[in-house]
Amino acid sequence: MHSDRVEVMIRPKPVARCKICGREAPVSKWWTKVKNGRMYYYIRYQHSSNKFHLVPTDSSYSRFLVDGDKAKNLYAALEDYATKKMKLRRFRYTSLIRELERTYKMNFSNEEFNRALGKAISNGLIEKINVERETMYIRASSTELIKEININRMSISYSLSATKVRVVVFLEVTNNTSAPLEEIPFYIPVGMINSLSELHLKGQDEIGTLPESSMKIVLPMSMQTLISILLNRILRNSEQEQLSLSYEIPRTGEDIHFITPAKIRSMRITTTSNEKYNIIIDRILLDGAKETILPFRRRCISSWYKNCLEIELDEISKGENISIAVSTV
Repeated sequence: MHSDRVEVMIRPKPVARCKICGREAPVSKWWTKVKNGRMYYYIRYQHSSNKFHLVPTDSSYSRFLVDGDKAKNLYAALEDYATKKMKLRRFRYTSLIRELERTYKMNFSNEEFNRALGKAISNGLIEKINVERETMYIRASSTELIKEININRMSISYSLSATKVRVVVFLEVTNNTSAPLEEIPFYIPVGMINSLSELHLKGQDEIGTLPESSMKIVLPMSMQTLISILLNRILRNSEQEQLSLSYEIPRTGEDIHFITPAKIRSMRITTTSNEKYNIIIDRILLDGAKETILPFRRRCISSWYKNCLEIELDEISKGENISIAVSTV
């Protein structure tokens, strides 16, 4: 009996032992491109749908567009242009097509471009606006692109002296949007500042030092200041980045407030000093309820300071207020 059925064999991805955790996982090539145009290449070990490890490699590719699918290549070009080159420019439909064709040496139909543009708009990457009865396309605002950040781990260390507080922050963020992400929001617990240079703010991500120009004031308020931090590389969906910040704020006698900029899975707060202080840490929830008796509160040992107090918190919502009251014993 003759059968017309055709069996298609799907070639699985090669499996290798992860160089980070030692577990076997499907392995593939991965890349990212930073603002100065430099490419970074990785070997990607995919442990689950949302967990993977990246290992840097010296491999390189000859072309920017690395996928064989034309639709994916077109969207990748549109994504790259919107995040790195579009800036504040406005485009008509046809002028945006010409710009992509010129920049990436591509040819495509209006139907193909419509699909890629619709995807970019639905992903919050590009905005469609009307200007004097004419339809224009612009890059979406940063506030839209940063709304779905999750912070996996965060630690804040407050070193107290009589006149100032030295703050060191470590955080690990994940981009949960379908759009590329390069800005991180963060609250500095001091209000109405004119320049971040007053705080001696410094930052570093996994690529290297963050220039002063990459950290800007977004919204100054009476008790805290919202800033944006431009990373050295763009995070795609499910990618993670580790970031460290350090700054100094004056001791004013008032409580130190920290407003959480995103949902935080786990958070550690450490206070250190060479003076004997009475320290009360409050967690003010979104409904206004105050938690003063916090779990996982302990004295810690420091080789640099006489007094060290540490607490750990889990599952913190965006917008909660962690308040630290410091008084002399």
